[in-house]
Amino acid sequence: MNDLIDEQELRDAFQSLRPERGAFEAGVRSRLNAMPQRKTLHRLAYEDSPWLQVAASMVPLSLFGKGAGTSSAIPIGKVSLVYKIVGYAALPTMSVLLMVGATLIALFRIRKAHTSPHSDSPYATEQQAAILVQWWKHFGYIPACLSFVALIVFLMGYTFPVFIFFLGSGIAMVALVSRLGQAGLIDRRTVGFSLIPSLVGLAQVTQITTIVDSGCHLLDQGLVMMILLLAGIMLGIVLTIGNWKGWSSVTKTAGLVIAAVLVFGFFGASIWDPISIRKMKNYVEGFDLARFSSSSWQGWAVPTVWLQESGVPLDLSKPRALLQAEIAGQQNPFILGVASRTGLVAQGDLLRVRDPFDQRKQLLDPYSSEQAILSIGQLEVAIRKLLMMDPLSEAELDLLESRLLATIRHSAISEFSTLDEALVATKLLEAFGRPCNEVSIRQLMQQKLFALQRTRFKMGGRNGGFATYPTLDHSDRLSTASAVELMVHYGVPSGLDLMAIRSFLRPAMIDSWMIDQGAIRSATSMRFESLPQVPRLTWWDYVRHDPSIAMAIVISLLCFFATLGCPNRSMTQSR
Repeated sequence: MNDLIDEQELRDAFQSLRPERGAFEAGVRSRLNAMPQRKTLHRLAYEDSPWLQVAASMVPLSLFGKGAGTSSAIPIGKVSLVYKIVGYAALPTMSVLLMVGATLIALFRIRKAHTSPHSDSPYATEQQAAILVQWWKHFGYIPACLSFVALIVFLMGYTFPVFIFFLGSGIAMVALVSRLGQAGLIDRRTVGFSLIPSLVGLAQVTQITTIVDSGCHLLDQGLVMMILLLAGIMLGIVLTIGNWKGWSSVTKTAGLVIAAVLVFGFFGASIWDPISIRKMKNYVEGFDLARFSSSSWQGWAVPTVWLQESGVPLDLSKPRALLQAEIAGQQNPFILGVASRTGLVAQGDLLRVRDPFDQRKQLLDPYSSEQAILSIGQLEVAIRKLLMMDPLSEAELDLLESRLLATIRHSAISEFSTLDEALVATKLLEAFGRPCNEVSIRQLMQQKLFALQRTRFKMGGRNGGFATYPTLDHSDRLSTASAVELMVHYGVPSGLDLMAIRSFLRPAMIDSWMIDQGAIRSATSMRFESLPQVPRLTWWDYVRHDPSIAMAIVISLLCFFATLGCPNRSMTQSR
């Protein structure tokens, strides 16, 4: 024991090797300045083309998939006439005009088929069947090819071709009705029962968008399938009622009604049963089992903190009982830290928190004033215990502030630190009245947030959120929640893809069944929309980011118009 070197001697010996603070911070900032460039190479690949820069000035490239997002736009007034023409051709308005124009043409063609003279041929039924067979033989390859192409492009990450698929399906439907009208063989049942399988098939193809979850959308894409299936079912109900045949029609109608209710109940859950403040409140108050230990506590804390900040009264007796069991047992420091953020840990509870490593001495070591607090999640409850129970001198508060600021800097530059660690340090500073106001830290955190956003398409997962570490290529719910809360303190970074964040946080039909995940997304979305730097959504945002839903509605209405506009007569075979 006498051969041991004094700790102070070791510190003095290595003092010369410690980096100078200003030079170290400048070097880190230069490295971070390069991070967004590496991260956004896939975004900026098109910036060398002035043609596409003009188009990007007016069209959201995320509409075409592959995570295309922000770009450096060229002011329209500074480009030539040719570039302007290309730019205006790429406007999202053109897609809407194309949809509206095609709908008007379809209405005109269908109406013309409705008013065509009826054939009195005794072989009307055979002729009608022959036309249907002939049409599918000659043109059936079109929807088949479109279905195959849609599958390939969806798997590649593109979403805009679904608009073309809808357009092609509408053209095929109008062409079939027009061909029957020209032959004078059009009637309600024939047209209706020809269109119902088409709607069901179209619904199955578009379901791929929900499976791969690609593209930048603001609404649940399960609504596309719901609209098409409901249209097919309702069309069947109308045809059944229009050709009433007693008890058999009653059973068919009842079966179709039940099917419609099931379809709407499953695929339309994001409409009729969204995650509201009330549902979040029930989830937070009913938290009495942490199935995944600290991970469950972290997920529960996201809606809890948001509800508390929103002034919603909460009865936390069940979570508090769960916390008491934790304090009486293993005392996981991560769980205690998360619980302390929500106000569950009272002073009496802090007295029972074990401290086997003399954490006060560890945290307030004067020789560590410039050092970050590593694993701050484990020490969060210890820091709050210091602030709540142990009177700290002004010098000790200065030291703790310096270490927390160093922790935030370290979290901003380290590849192995998470956004949650920076959030914990930020909230601890606010807990003793010394919020972080350093401009350099604000810049570092904004660069970190920008570097961690993930907008590239990834099979089987949503894009647009934030990754936990720079080396990961997928978005994470908890990291996104921490990122949005950090924006409250450090602002929204310029160049951040706001619509992509909204797409990641959009509702899903399974939110009500997986309430723990749905509550995190909903609370994070509400916090994000409350940020003053985030512009409010408009109806145009929904139109250009969810064209599939608009096209599903148009196709469904066209099918009803094509069917109900036909004469209600049956083709009978008379020789």
